Amino acid sequence: MKFGLHNNTFLPVRGGAESIYPELRDRAQWLEANGFTYMSVMDHLWQIPGAGKMEDPFLEAWMTLAAIADATTKLQLTTMVTSASYRNRALLAKMATTLDIISGGRAILGIGGGWYEAEYQGYGYPFPPPAPASPSCARPSRS
Repeated sequence: MKFGLHNNTFLPVRGGAESIYPELRDRAQWLEANGFTYMSVMDHLWQIPGAGKMEDPFLEAWMTLAAIADATTKLQLTTMVTSASYRNRALLAKMATTLDIISGGRAILGIGGGWYEAEYQGYGYPFPPPAPASPSCARPSRS
């Protein structure tokens, strides 16, 4: 059985914004020392409802994982999950492969469609419309 920890917030336990990364690094090192397999962070541009306030400090996921990769040696690193439409696809692929090289093969890439429309609007990104149903998903007619 494998265990991991998902960080759905970057709020520091002690201190202000300057405490965010040291606490996250210490948490990652503790996880690794205690047999956890992975650590994940959210890939959002700001905090999402239900996990905190929009104005709470929020780190960029891929840079955060790169820093954690440098502070650990075994912990697998991932986002939960990366929105395919926040970044250019080639750039995202380069970011993920760079993290994989920096971490010695510990990066995991999970991609999702994105869902938080207010976040897209807040940053001026077009919100992707849902894909039309494929013919194989259509219900057969009863004629």
